[in-house]
Amino acid sequence: MVVNDKLLGKTLRWISEKMDGVRGYWDGKKLLSRSGNRIVTPPWFVEGLPEFQLDGELWMGKGSSNYNITSVIQSKHSEEHWKNIGYYIYDAPSFKETYDGRMKILKSLQLLPPHIHIVDNIECKGRNHLLTLLEEVITAKGEGLMARNPFSQYTAGLVASLLKVKVIPLIC
Repeated sequence: MVVNDKLLGKTLRWISEKMDGVRGYWDGKKLLSRSGNRIVTPPWFVEGLPEFQLDGELWMGKGSSNYNITSVIQSKHSEEHWKNIGYYIYDAPSFKETYDGRMKILKSLQLLPPHIHIVDNIECKGRNHLLTLLEEVITAKGEGLMARNPFSQYTAGLVASLLKVKVIPLIC
């Protein structure tokens, strides 16, 4: 397994599981896709979400993919299938704090519905720790990990403070 140590660097990183779902951006009133299109959900699915922005992933768990979520979103008779989807929140763009500060705000949210989850982060203790966590996730049919600089500000799009850590098969 190859890990680009130059990209990982010496910076402290928070590690969380990478989910193969559909990006869900809550603008305080409605859920939007990565491209800004409204994701139509049953009313109960977004009931109880705060009036500030959230960034997260609609996900059905390990072994599922964005295809599974997309088929539910596009179905006209999907109310029952929405019960299999969770909304996993990993950021709060409304706040100017660092990522660590924003996660503390998210963790303080009370009375969230059972399908709404705040993503857990683990402090990366180094390259070997990262590889061990990655192996655990892959063995459990997960996609990979996300490594985030806890001191970063929220920035939309691809940024150096957020790294995807995945296993990519080598073709020889």
